[in-house]
Amino acid sequence: MPNYDLSLRNARMSAVNDAVSGGKLFLYAGSKPAPGGNPGTTLATFDLKNPAGNVSNGKLTFTDPADATVSASGTAQWARMTNSSGDWVIDLTVSKAGGGGEIQLSTNVLESGVDLSVTGLSITEGDA
Repeated sequence: MPNYDLSLRNARMSAVNDAVSGGKLFLYAGSKPAPGGNPGTTLATFDLKNPAGNVSNGKLTFTDPADATVSASGTAQWARMTNSSGDWVIDLTVSKAGGGGEIQLSTNVLESGVDLSVTGLSITEGDA
């Protein structure tokens, strides 16, 4: 893995923060498609804050969005963030709390109609 200067890592994470602020977080089952590809059925949708989070030491830590109601049952395995216009920005991994995904949920086995919480959401750039 390459090693990047901390100021560059912070700048890259700040650019992501700016891009997704006020956007959406969508959860999906199955395998991630090609970058920006057709995601399939949305399991749940969260509104991202503006700003979406804070950057420190090459890490973007998001402010947890308000709970969402699950719209379709399934096991959340990946997620997509869009900007405020709905354009694709980034795809991420999902797990239940403590499972190692960039996005951690109270549970990743979702049942339609149930409220869902994000318990952790962060991205680390480079070698941190």
